[in-house]
Amino acid sequence: MEGFDCWIPATGCDTSGKVMPVTAYPHTEGCSVTGGYVYRGSLIPELHGHYFYADWCNGWVRSFEFAGDTLL
Repeated sequence: MEGFDCWIPATGCDTSGKVMPVTAYPHTEGCSVTGGYVYRGSLIPELHGHYFYADWCNGWVRSFEFAGDTLL
């Protein structure tokens, strides 16, 4: 798997028994995800519970959070 996509083979991929990612991004936005950390601090309350990850190739940092089963 690469993100949500089957990699090799690209057809006939069986995802049963695999833990799928909660998010992914295309190669046009980066090439090597480096994760991550869940912020549990109190200095920036609006980021509490966010999972932070970065892309090594493009140098950006992003975050997301869950509300129940929903990715925000």
